[in-house]
Amino acid sequence: MSIHTVKLTDELSERLAIRSVETGATKSEIIRAAVELFFDLNAGRGANPSRLALVCEYNQLVLDYWLMTTAPEKKDELLEAARDRLARHHGG
Repeated sequence: MSIHTVKLTDELSERLAIRSVETGATKSEIIRAAVELFFDLNAGRGANPSRLALVCEYNQLVLDYWLMTTAPEKKDELLEAARDRLARHHGG
């Protein structure tokens, strides 16, 4: 295994340290996974952002239609729950 020096911004360094503690993975393991993901995405083996956006839009359209026809009174409650989950699991 080769050894390389990587310079990170203070913010990235802090985020790396936090994620290491949260997951129990070493900083090196996290960096290796990030580099592998970078190469996979650039080789077309990862998630296609355009396809993901299309799938999300389709799901949103189906859910909007279902809500409007089946449970319009639940719309605000479900949107609030979605916002809470977004904040909790995705940082906003």
